[in-house]
Amino acid sequence: MANHKTAFREEENSYLRPTNSQRVYTESHRSSYSGSGGSQMSTAQGQEENVEVVVEEEEGVVVLTLTPYFFSKRHLTCGIPAGPPPRTSQNWRSREKLKTTNACLLVCLNIGVEPPDVVKTSPHARLECWIDPFKLQPSRALDHIGKNLQQQFMTLNPRLRYKPCLDPTHDDIKKFCSILRKTAKDERALLYYNGHGVPKPTPSGEIWAFNAKYTQYIPVALAELQQWVGEPTIFVWDCSAAGNVVTNYLRVYEERKRSANGRGSNESLKQDPEADESFYSSIHLAACDANETLPMTPDLPADIFTSCLTSPIEMALRFFVMQNVLPTDVTMEMVEYLPGDLKDRRSPLGELNWIFTSITDTIAWTTFSRQQFLGLFRHDLMIAALFRNFLLAERVMKQYQCTPTSYPLLPPTNHHPMWETWDLAVEGCLAQIPSLMNGIIRPPSPADFDPMMSPEPLNRHQELPENATYHYVNSPFFAEHLTAFEVWLQRGGSNAPSWDERASIANPHPRRPPEELPILLQVLLAQAHRLRALVLLSQFVDLGPWAVEYSLVIGVYPYAQRLLQSPSNELKPVLVFIWARIIAVEPSCQADLVKDGLYYFAQILNPDEDDRYVDDKASVIPNGPEHRAMCAFICAMVARNYPQGQEACLRETVVDSCFARLDEEDYLTKQWCLLCIAAIWECNDNAKAYAVTEDTIRKVVDLRYDDSAEVRAAAVFTMGVFLGCTMDESGRLLVEPGIPSLGREGKYAEKVAGGGSGAAIPMAEKEQRIMEISLAIEMLLAAKEDASPLVRKEATIMISAVIKEWRGWAVLAAWVYFEEDRAWRLGQVDSKGDSPIRQALDEWLNGEEMDYDEDPDMPEEKEALLRNFSLIVATLFEFSVDDNKCVSEPASKVIDYIICLLFRSPFCSLPFSTFNMPLLPIPEHASKISKVPPIQVPTRGSRISALVGSDGSSIHGLSLSRLSPNEPLPEHPEEDNGIVSNTLRRTASIASTLRSLYTMSRKKEPQPQTNGKSNHDRVATAPNTPPPKTVKPRPSSFYFPQSPGGSPPSSGASPSSTPSPNENHPRSRNVVAIISSVVQDDMERLRHRRRQQEPYSPGASSRSHSPASSDRYTDDDSASFASQIRLSPNDELKHKMPLSSPFFDWSMEYYREPQMKRPENEEPGSVQYNDQMHRKLRNEQMIIKAVHEAEDAGDHPWDRSISYLNNQAAPLNLKFHQFETHMGMTNEADIIHIWDWQNRKRLTRFSNGNPKGTGITSLHFINEDVIGMVLTTSSDGVARIHRDYHEQNSVSLISAFRAVPDIIPSPHGSGIISEWQQTYGTLIAGGDSNFVRVWNCGKEVMISNIPTSEASCVTSLSLDYESGTQFVAGFGDGTMAVFDFRLRPEDAAVASFARHRSWLQKVQWNRRASREILSASVDGEVRLWDLRAPDWSVADWRLHRQGLSSFAMHDNAPVFASLSQVAPAAFRTQTLQVQALSGTHATTLSRLAVPTNLYQPPVSTSLSPFIPFTGSVTFHRNEMMYAVGGVDGTIRLLGLNSPMREKVEWYDEGEFPPYVDWNTIRS
Repeated sequence: MANHKTAFREEENSYLRPTNSQRVYTESHRSSYSGSGGSQMSTAQGQEENVEVVVEEEEGVVVLTLTPYFFSKRHLTCGIPAGPPPRTSQNWRSREKLKTTNACLLVCLNIGVEPPDVVKTSPHARLECWIDPFKLQPSRALDHIGKNLQQQFMTLNPRLRYKPCLDPTHDDIKKFCSILRKTAKDERALLYYNGHGVPKPTPSGEIWAFNAKYTQYIPVALAELQQWVGEPTIFVWDCSAAGNVVTNYLRVYEERKRSANGRGSNESLKQDPEADESFYSSIHLAACDANETLPMTPDLPADIFTSCLTSPIEMALRFFVMQNVLPTDVTMEMVEYLPGDLKDRRSPLGELNWIFTSITDTIAWTTFSRQQFLGLFRHDLMIAALFRNFLLAERVMKQYQCTPTSYPLLPPTNHHPMWETWDLAVEGCLAQIPSLMNGIIRPPSPADFDPMMSPEPLNRHQELPENATYHYVNSPFFAEHLTAFEVWLQRGGSNAPSWDERASIANPHPRRPPEELPILLQVLLAQAHRLRALVLLSQFVDLGPWAVEYSLVIGVYPYAQRLLQSPSNELKPVLVFIWARIIAVEPSCQADLVKDGLYYFAQILNPDEDDRYVDDKASVIPNGPEHRAMCAFICAMVARNYPQGQEACLRETVVDSCFARLDEEDYLTKQWCLLCIAAIWECNDNAKAYAVTEDTIRKVVDLRYDDSAEVRAAAVFTMGVFLGCTMDESGRLLVEPGIPSLGREGKYAEKVAGGGSGAAIPMAEKEQRIMEISLAIEMLLAAKEDASPLVRKEATIMISAVIKEWRGWAVLAAWVYFEEDRAWRLGQVDSKGDSPIRQALDEWLNGEEMDYDEDPDMPEEKEALLRNFSLIVATLFEFSVDDNKCVSEPASKVIDYIICLLFRSPFCSLPFSTFNMPLLPIPEHASKISKVPPIQVPTRGSRISALVGSDGSSIHGLSLSRLSPNEPLPEHPEEDNGIVSNTLRRTASIASTLRSLYTMSRKKEPQPQTNGKSNHDRVATAPNTPPPKTVKPRPSSFYFPQSPGGSPPSSGASPSSTPSPNENHPRSRNVVAIISSVVQDDMERLRHRRRQQEPYSPGASSRSHSPASSDRYTDDDSASFASQIRLSPNDELKHKMPLSSPFFDWSMEYYREPQMKRPENEEPGSVQYNDQMHRKLRNEQMIIKAVHEAEDAGDHPWDRSISYLNNQAAPLNLKFHQFETHMGMTNEADIIHIWDWQNRKRLTRFSNGNPKGTGITSLHFINEDVIGMVLTTSSDGVARIHRDYHEQNSVSLISAFRAVPDIIPSPHGSGIISEWQQTYGTLIAGGDSNFVRVWNCGKEVMISNIPTSEASCVTSLSLDYESGTQFVAGFGDGTMAVFDFRLRPEDAAVASFARHRSWLQKVQWNRRASREILSASVDGEVRLWDLRAPDWSVADWRLHRQGLSSFAMHDNAPVFASLSQVAPAAFRTQTLQVQALSGTHATTLSRLAVPTNLYQPPVSTSLSPFIPFTGSVTFHRNEMMYAVGGVDGTIRLLGLNSPMREKVEWYDEGEFPPYVDWNTIRS
């Protein structure tokens, strides 16, 4: 893995190059860092090294990047997703998207006649639609006004059908409104009313019209108007006292609603207008409030409200000139002749219109609620235009003491700061008018001001001549706001608090959105700024799901969808990035991409295309693997749970592209290509068959040993989907996507799990069976040896699909497991390993009389299948007691399922079955027969009393069929009353023991052939029901004797009176018949599956999205009774198989997390940064101080008493933290103590988790630069890593794996000895095994399994820190060997030493002289070895005649210490010697007598069977001190007794001693 660092920038065509100030530091530790000013960096987990990286930032700040092991996201979560982001589902999509289709324009002017209730000033406003009606004849003026009004509305939406109605009568209004509703149907209609020539609306809200002769004003009731116009409708009221109309309209509407419902309602529609799901049935825009009159200023038009709504730019320019108090050369007449077109953004007028749209959208975005913004500005083009212009009307008219009103009610916006930005843009544009008019635009003529001379409606913005050119300086508005948005992103604006700090349903994202987001959306329309806008948008959506949600609400989605049609290569990387974030948050976009857009990403993923990602210098896309991974992710999301998406991916050859990309080195690309393949395979038999036909499935299998744990887990996950697992627990497939705009919900089909590899595999039945089982076994065996719990978890889920489909073989393997153990307890296993059950299996393997199949299996096939399923069952038992709950819980569920099936199988009806026999004790001859630890087998006391205790407790934490599978696993079951107490947590691997379970001796007879054809030549098909065979009498079996007549004895003869768990099973079958019928039932299940669909052939269009369930078929009376192995409905709900994995959702979180944002620990001034800087400076100072103090360490005594600790338990293992004042110690069992030795305070005391009878044999602090973790290895072969070890309430197990699985039990073993190397993340483990394993903990893989070639156990390990690849191992017989794990395992031993005669207590590489090794044996002999002379030691010393119990050497100082054994003759003290090593000479610096506080000689030399002697000595790595642990639990801290030196300042490289390697000083 590597740190992925990506940042988008638009400079020199390399905007995608990451910079030092913009990084992506993910939990997966991905790195792809390159670019200007950057340095290559690869420091994360999964790489070979773990180093500290110092990077010079642009600000000149040093940023430290430390890479701790076992600290990635997979360790913290174990593949369990955190859950979906808090957001409302698809609230950015309109469920009922209405469109305005028709408009009726009612104009009541009655030119020449003033209404009686309006007193106008003199002069007063006269213009109507920019025409002075008093300069034309009334009829002609009214006609021109109507045409102009229609043209003004057409600028808002030219697609609407407008019908002007000039000076209408009451009947005209009724007629036009009825036609309007009839034409609009269910869509929204627009009704405009200009009442400047009629009286004000009445207090009851009635508007006025004329009679036929225009002699009277006729009122129009709102109830009638509602009946004529209907709903939904938008009303525009341009008249005085227009607020009366709105208020009364809503009152009448509410009354009608109450009467229609037949009940009263206390809720007012006006109080909660957003409660209506169909949005607003009626929208109102009114020119003024109920008690207000329209302004009459002569410089303003009389229809100022209409002008603001339909001619916003002209009105805004006029208003600016009127309000401008600064001297200017621009006059009102010049403003009206601003050149350009509203649709041409390059012209002055078009640019102003573009800026106006951006500003009004920004005002609405930052002022209105989300529901109001979506409903008014994103649902309908006409409504959006009217409400944008309504904001201008509010600003202008409030300046003249007139308050426009609306329904829904909107907060005031007339003082919004963005209006000042608008004024600035207008000022910059108007300042250029004089130069624009010079010689290009003709001066105004009298015709322009005299309507009598203009027969057509006025066009105030004249067209330029064809050859006319002018120089117009575009406004910097958009560039400046893009810069502001960039500053907002870079300077922490994304973390600014919101209006409500608490997240809720109404406000799921407690953050303030940026004001520039609507402007960014408008910039996407322009080619000049599009790339920069997309780059900034990508940085914004990278902030998290909340940012993606805001982007969708603002309206980015249709633009992003339209840009997929662009052929521009420079847009590809940023579009891929944006779409990956969008679809990660909003998966419903998959249907839109299937229609149009999938090809865009499939083309990038296709390796046959011109690969522009190889050469970063010659490409606009510098990070090809990362973007290919995004494309694979997008394709996977398109295909996930969507059959049409799967078909589209198959058409676009996405599967072939993904398989081709599996050969790349980038782990993220491989991971998502695998997950994309899994998404296409899920419930898709033809896709699986295509993979088998093309023989590409082997690529998935080959990735089981990949260096990346995520890739290995993805490979196992993909194989699980191939074998029948599902990707999630949703259980639904989207058959037909919904259409939110039409209110149509999507149609779903149930997803059927199981079905194995499907029904379309083009191979014979047996071949398909072998393929499924062999693929599962290959993946399982690799995962079993994997150190990553995530991989083992996915393997458990994968194998559940195999258990589901081949449950008969699984039940048989489980039954044999228990029967073999019973025979072992009864002593029925002879010296050759034969037992009664093996003899019964021999009869079944070698005979075919009981086979119902026309093509029975050969004995070799049966044996291989049984061996494989025995291995599967044994591995599941081993996984069920894994220390990681993410592994043990699913494994326990699968084990519960198998045991529940076993109880309901015919095996339980056998009279001499283990489940019908009483519990047997462990025999005395156990150790003589087998070295395998005893397995206590349950009895059939009362149904499942053997597996479930009387109190409901389960076997060693296994939750069986009557228990909840989520019960926690007890660490140490205290039951020891015959029920299994510690059966599964044993030192030897169960799977390793059962590998040779069936190497039984039997006679192999040649099989007869039928019709000249062998069994393998027959067609592997069978009729629906196999013909019954005549069961021939079998000879008497040793295990199941025949009763007279050839039938087995009845179960009534069973000595146990307990009824069978399944009384429906026949009792007259013998074991051979039962085994044959059980395994035959699995083949019938496969045949039924294959009958669901014809075999697959390339190019076939038929497909099966829902493979038939294995339990759906019914057998007739002639079928075997093995089909009765099925669970009850309740048990089916409890034991739902196969299991589903959340790995896909967990992996998808990568694209929901910020990738470009700088980590908190890289932000100068942050708490984490300061703490990290302090820790690093302190650590480096300690290292420097230790190196200089080590120069005098060999010249002074080491007898200075520092402190002492009372641990109350003998510390068998002692370890100092390298930098913190922490000391770790362990007792003889599983308890770890952490002390603060400086303050003499115990910080924590916790259990390691190893089972009873085992002990902790090694203890290490890892990741010490960041406080670190505790790594232990115990005698059960498991390495465990604990985090937060220094906090009692926070300590937890973060990972565990079996470091040495093949343990050889020995009465005098060493357990598991380990050595940790922090620089490369190497763990070396050996002990009671014939092998030493070398693990790369960054990749969590075993890199070498070296045979020791010694008969005794490994007692000590030490690594050469200079090379990092060589280590020395000491053995119990006194020999010592040096290994180099770069070589082949069989050739890894490069040197051997054999001069010691007893147990080697310690071997240690001298770090000051890399060729020297010190070894100490328990007889008190210490030797110094030189690798150049392995035959003889260069020096030896006899330090303790009574024996040596512990030995240690300082890492930086030439000093070693040894502690004597507790001798019976001198048990009250132990001798401690500290020696100085100078060349080949040793000088005694200190000789101390350490009191033991014993009052009598000890009975045993040690409390632990794995540590020979009680007592321990260890040196601090960076301090001149050491600790001595006594048998009484006292730890004494002693140190160098020399004059205190002054505080050591910083030293240069040249000041260090010559033997110090500056490059590895921090290792």
